[in-house]
Amino acid sequence: MSFARSPLGRVAITALVGSALLACASASEPTSLGADDANTNVTPVTSVSFTHPQGVLSTKVTSFAGRPFGIDVSPQGLVLATEQDADAVAGFRVSNASQPITPYSVTSDPGDVLFNEKGTRAYASTFYGGKVHVINTETGVAMDTIPIGGNAYRLAINRDGTRLFVTTVYGGLYSVKLTTGYPTTSINLGASLQGIALSTDSRLFVSSTSGYIWLLDPLTLQVKQSGFVGGVPQELLLSPDGKELYVANEQGGVIVVDAATLTPTSTIAFPYYAFGMAISPDGARLYAASAYSGTLTIIDRASHTVLSTLTLGGIPRRIAFDATGATAYVANEGNWVDVIK
Repeated sequence: MSFARSPLGRVAITALVGSALLACASASEPTSLGADDANTNVTPVTSVSFTHPQGVLSTKVTSFAGRPFGIDVSPQGLVLATEQDADAVAGFRVSNASQPITPYSVTSDPGDVLFNEKGTRAYASTFYGGKVHVINTETGVAMDTIPIGGNAYRLAINRDGTRLFVTTVYGGLYSVKLTTGYPTTSINLGASLQGIALSTDSRLFVSSTSGYIWLLDPLTLQVKQSGFVGGVPQELLLSPDGKELYVANEQGGVIVVDAATLTPTSTIAFPYYAFGMAISPDGARLYAASAYSGTLTIIDRASHTVLSTLTLGGIPRRIAFDATGATAYVANEGNWVDVIK
């Protein structure tokens, strides 16, 4: 059984939230993310000393009702999460987690959300809606939609914010120029694409749940190399030096892959089925979420050793960090966001 989305639809899951929850951030009336209180009321981050969370579950932000799945944090401290059942993108600011913003309405079943590097735009994919919604975070307006067709799932964006990459579970990979009309190039790789990673030196990697990884030219989407790593790949990450790929394996653990040859070199073993995964901004730690066990495994990236495992409960999915990396936010289908310090 897989918790991955499939063309046949997704399984509705009801998470029991017990009395064992830690102190919850109280939900209050949402505030509007308008021009007066979007990015303009937060000092932009200009010089950052990167770090990583120590691995303590600090709190749970409970101002969600639609099963949070994807998540990202802007440099200005805006946390956005996709709510699958509410057809919305909701969130809060790191400076005031107890005060939710007014959710953005999107088309059916949003899966991924991603900010550009400056934090001025957020992009949200909708699985059944088949679109990518463009949100202007400076004005608080959901300003446009990019039609993908079929479905739209994982997202990646280049550093200058001019090109967006979108995967589908039908094997489609789309390259969208973020200009007027959103001209699009596409290729079909014939498998469910659930992992995507973009390097700073113009390499684009995607992985499928069938166990394959591809290296493509991000401008033309020409396949330059492919490799078989096995397992059921979900999240795909590239090391800061560009030499290793890390594959969250939904059959357990993390597969380490040589980024030059696309061949597996080792496995970071732990008994949990890894789904969402992220590298801390300082490059020191990997954080892998297991939807099956409700856990978060923390790994020393350099030595490939497991440091600790946190029990979060619910169904943890995607992971994102604040600007410094000191805090991680985990979207949880139990209708909360876990805050890791």
